[in-house]
Amino acid sequence: MMSDILSALSLLLAVLGLLYSAWYSELSSAIKENIPKFKEDRNPVLERVQSILFTKSLPLSISASIISLIILPDFIKIIIETIGTFKEYGISSVKYYDSVKSLFFATFILLIILTVHLIIISKKLNKIIKDCKK
Repeated sequence: MMSDILSALSLLLAVLGLLYSAWYSELSSAIKENIPKFKEDRNPVLERVQSILFTKSLPLSISASIISLIILPDFIKIIIETIGTFKEYGISSVKYYDSVKSLFFATFILLIILTVHLIIISKKLNKIIKDCKK
């Protein structure tokens, strides 16, 4: 069962990673966008950044967040089982090591890092939008 979850998670992360890598240059350049001094000159920047936020950054952020929330209960279950096993067997609990659970744990941590990174990008883009509207 856990290997099925890990396989599905890996597939979803591969899709997220592919989209992120395809869109990274646009996300990165939008974050570095210079806001023109005069409000009248800001419209092209505003439209570009809004487009990138709503068609790339937010969909990636939301997708990563949803995937994280879906697998969070399994992550918590693994933590609780690991702590219980260690409490019961101490260092001898290493004989109960499960590489699939360990890989799931590592994958979840990487997913959380990606999710936080994408949320930060979305917040930066949103700030640029607000600054353009001032």
